[in-house]
Amino acid sequence: ATAPIYFTLNGADPRALAGAVAAHAELYESALRLDRGVRVKARAFDGTTWSALVEASFNIVQDLTGLRLTELMYNPAPTSSTDGQELEFLEFQNGSDNELDLSGAHFIGGIQFAFPFPTKLAPNAFVVLVRDAASFAKKYPNTRIGGVFAGQLSNSGEKITLANAAGISVLAVDYNDSAPWPESPDGSGFSLVLRTFLPGMNLDEPSVWRASSAAGGSPGASDAGASIAPVVVNEILTHTDPPQIDAIELWNPGKEPVDISFWFLTDNRQEPRKYQFPSGSVITPGGFLVLTEADFNTKPGVDPSFTLSSHGEDVVLFSADAQGNLTGYTDGFTFGAVANGVSLGRYQDSVGRISYPAQSRTSFGAENAGPSVGPVVIQEIRYLEGPGEERFVEIKNITDSPVALYDPQAPTNAWRIEGLGFVFPPGIVLPSRGLALVTTSDAAYVRNRYGIPANVGVFASTGGTLSGGGETLELQRPDQPDVTASGTVIPYVAVDTVRYDNKVPWPVFLAGQAGSIQRIRLNEYGNDPANWRAVPEPTPGFDAAGNRPPSVNSGPPVSVQASSFPFEVKMQGQATDDGLPAVPGKLTVRWSVVSGPGLVMFDDDSLPGAVARFSSAGVYGLRLTASDGEFEKSSDLSVEAQGVPETVSLFPAGSVWKYLDTGVDLGTAWRATVFGDGAWKSGNARLGYGGDGEVTRAEFGPNAQAKYITTYFRAQFTLAETNRIIGLTFKLQRDDGAVVYLNGKEVLRDNMPAGEIAFRTSALAAAGASDETTFFEFSANASSLVSGSNTLAVEVHQSSGTSSDLGFDLQVLAQKSSTGVDPNSYEAYLARYFSSQELKDSAISGSTADPDGDRFTNGAEFLAGTHPRDANSLLKIEVSQAILNPAAGNGVLLRFAGVAGRVYVVDARSSFLGGGWKIVTELGPSAAHQTYEVRVPLGASTGAEFYRIRLK
Repeated sequence: ATAPIYFTLNGADPRALAGAVAAHAELYESALRLDRGVRVKARAFDGTTWSALVEASFNIVQDLTGLRLTELMYNPAPTSSTDGQELEFLEFQNGSDNELDLSGAHFIGGIQFAFPFPTKLAPNAFVVLVRDAASFAKKYPNTRIGGVFAGQLSNSGEKITLANAAGISVLAVDYNDSAPWPESPDGSGFSLVLRTFLPGMNLDEPSVWRASSAAGGSPGASDAGASIAPVVVNEILTHTDPPQIDAIELWNPGKEPVDISFWFLTDNRQEPRKYQFPSGSVITPGGFLVLTEADFNTKPGVDPSFTLSSHGEDVVLFSADAQGNLTGYTDGFTFGAVANGVSLGRYQDSVGRISYPAQSRTSFGAENAGPSVGPVVIQEIRYLEGPGEERFVEIKNITDSPVALYDPQAPTNAWRIEGLGFVFPPGIVLPSRGLALVTTSDAAYVRNRYGIPANVGVFASTGGTLSGGGETLELQRPDQPDVTASGTVIPYVAVDTVRYDNKVPWPVFLAGQAGSIQRIRLNEYGNDPANWRAVPEPTPGFDAAGNRPPSVNSGPPVSVQASSFPFEVKMQGQATDDGLPAVPGKLTVRWSVVSGPGLVMFDDDSLPGAVARFSSAGVYGLRLTASDGEFEKSSDLSVEAQGVPETVSLFPAGSVWKYLDTGVDLGTAWRATVFGDGAWKSGNARLGYGGDGEVTRAEFGPNAQAKYITTYFRAQFTLAETNRIIGLTFKLQRDDGAVVYLNGKEVLRDNMPAGEIAFRTSALAAAGASDETTFFEFSANASSLVSGSNTLAVEVHQSSGTSSDLGFDLQVLAQKSSTGVDPNSYEAYLARYFSSQELKDSAISGSTADPDGDRFTNGAEFLAGTHPRDANSLLKIEVSQAILNPAAGNGVLLRFAGVAGRVYVVDARSSFLGGGWKIVTELGPSAAHQTYEVRVPLGASTGAEFYRIRLK
């Protein structure tokens, strides 16, 4: 297991490399760079003997982080010879400086395809996967096809995930066909193109994608890039009664004028060419352009004139040239029903996401007024639950007047929560500042569990649940029924919308928590992650306003094995807060030591991920405390440290064994510790016959065609004590099978059937090739060991009476726990200066105690190497002599007593009250205690007049 390993290819003898270390390393690296699936042969060399030749296949999984999905054609436009779907394609590019091996990479979401072996992609090169090779080749004759996938890309959007050969996801995109995703790739002939690539970017964000600059895209090549300056749909009015009329406002957010001559505006993204802007249509920088129904509905009811439906539809802007050809840029959105006279306006939240909520007032020709909020809002959402806990949505009336959760003119038409599939019962009225709760569990149980007041309505939803992965929840109210030619329509208007998520930038829960998210400011826009906080303790039925204690998690218990002391552990703490109170509004954390056998030092105890240094083995209790300035909360952590087990040999390979090769059935008594084996033969392993390196020959009987099936072996070894042994390792060489007993108990069997083993039980299979001489490794517990003499009993079985050879050897190793104390540890330091009784009294021997009254704690004296019971033994600087030499620069001679094994740093600065310290020199470590003298400059030459000594 510890011998050097040398690799050889195509059967070449690796012994030619013996003694040439550099060649070994070079050949080893060459082996790692081999193609997938290569057969590599290896031997181990212990300085004298080469092992048997072992072959293995290497399947190398390359780092594919440089691979990019650069273009996606999911809904191609039809042609004269195809319906369009046959022209779907995906384009990947190698964005790294190294060749990528895509062999075995495959899709685990969306379409089905695996890159065959070998598939290599050069730096900056493209590979294109298509749905139909013939149709694609006809449209793109100059593009090389890299593969044909099965299945179909969804026209309405889906998640596509590519994994490496090991099944680990390397990239994924959850694209969509509606705003804010580009509209023209959805059936208008354009593809989705990656705008640019940044490490760590989220491909699910619509903002990182754009439409291709030309219809048909650019598979296998870089897109020419969209040079079209953006113009956005900024505000629309869709539900109007005279004298109001429908209106659409465009806005130029850039710093240059934008000419939108010949562009199109439509209410149906599948029919982009409706209203066309006349020549000379220019929007000034930061300017607005407002169109009304008088512009885009000049011939009511006659195409291409259109109106905006008060029940909801699309509004989309398409760029085009003078000939009416679409040029790839789009902006717009899909909207739902809107209240009469209320406009929808573009809104950018705290993380840059765009939505189109109802506005507090219309503001055509000027900056949007901002979202309308209320009268009822979603206040709390619990979408994760632990054992015995429930999911729910809580709403609140933020006004001083009651709100009926139904249409007073049509009482059977009630409010509802889309996304949860819940409709409120008839007649529900939410009182002033009142609450209501909708749960996916039993309503009576939830009310009782949380002690929800009787005046808070609790309703059970049977129509759906809350997704733990995030979704859109929309509180809707019924508008007045609308009689149309096809019947009566009940429009539902959004009152409040929240598209929550379970990942950043939305608030996330600490490990092990399953709390809720709560709205921070009820009168502000709710569909913004900055207005929500994660709370570990939900408050259904109660107001969520106000400051809450921070959430803190010190991390999972830590158990480590340290090879030396002191040792380091990086903490895994977490802490989050709601940002309140406003003053100071800053979350601070602090690590502290609760208990433990030794000293614990933190590199920075104000960091959740601080590094802690432990002086000795044992169990420590640490505490992470978080404070927001008003509330404080703590979480405790257990850290257990053990020494690295020592591996010792209890019974070496090649040892002397007693053996019985007479073909006599011994039953089971021979396995016991006490057994009369005095008449047995003895000899060193390897034992057996057949010419595979036997040291001692065992016989097989008078008939070579009917050899003895079983041969018995016994040996003893002595063990002084067992309390430190925590495990055993057996290394077994057997031809063909064997069962091993330790002190009469079976500890392992190999190549043998299950059940009771008898004298004539055959091995499962004949050992051949390298299996005949390999030492197979097995782990076992140490429960069968005893202090003193231990007995090994082994029976080796042939697979048949005609087997050509037999071989046996065994090595036994033990893992011993480390109980020795490092003489440089804090534990050993305390033992030198305190009695056993004092060690039990933390007021005397604790790390923060100061028994000699020199104002240095025991912990500090340990670090300095000074005597904790001697007030004159402390780390301090003595100014022994001033050096006055204006020509060479004034200076001072500093002297201090140092101890062996420590590194000291002398720092200087010009002000006692503040300013940065500068390192003057480093001293040590020395092999023995000594007095250090340091000459340092003084005064104007350096500005340094104050000095300190510290331990590095």
